[in-house]
Amino acid sequence: MAEKRCNYRHPKRLPVKFGVGIASVSGFTEDLSHFGLFIKTGAVYGPGQELVVELNLQQELLVRIVVKVRWAKKVPPALLRNYKGGMGFTIIRFLEGEEYYRDFCDELQQIRAERNNFGAKGLACHLE
Repeated sequence: MAEKRCNYRHPKRLPVKFGVGIASVSGFTEDLSHFGLFIKTGAVYGPGQELVVELNLQQELLVRIVVKVRWAKKVPPALLRNYKGGMGFTIIRFLEGEEYYRDFCDELQQIRAERNNFGAKGLACHLE
């Protein structure tokens, strides 16, 4: 299957809460980028649904974002550890912590670039 996204997703596991209007369901990020993320969870919503996602980058750095479900895959809870079940999202807008989130993604990109001997520009896709 061809890659549809333009930006690189950085593997990172962070605890998150999400839900419609109120972030009340728990999950974990599997990967994230400046424009989207994937949350591993057994509680999935259908494509097109807008949700609020809350994640803590550090103890005091709360990020709250409105996202749109792009795709969802429901996996039984017993198999969730071994299979990729959850939802892929596009970020619609930030409610809180946009600067923290963008800086965090930049740091992850820099770490990956250094580890793989890429220039920081080598991992980014430029939208023009």
